[in-house]
Amino acid sequence: MPTTVSYQTNVWPILKNNCRDACHNPQSASAYANFNMDDFSQVQHYSTTPPNFGGLTMPYLLGNIKHEAGYVNMPVGAAKLSDCDIATIEAWIKAGALNN
Repeated sequence: MPTTVSYQTNVWPILKNNCRDACHNPQSASAYANFNMDDFSQVQHYSTTPPNFGGLTMPYLLGNIKHEAGYVNMPVGAAKLSDCDIATIEAWIKAGALNN
């Protein structure tokens, strides 16, 4: 994992290859929680906002990719992301989930 995590360089390629291309894109977003990953504001929202139910405190994106209890395991129908990919996304979120 890089010491400084960039959305464009490090995070976006992970999301694009594992989430956006298959489901979370303009053509399919309505079937997948209306989450279109081409819209950075949506990526930032789901990366920083926990669900408003069930006492869940981890942001949607992180809880989903970590396969935490109470979240929807993502990517659906595919293997869990690698520990390195998850750590990269988590580091980016902890650094403020910036569009850098």
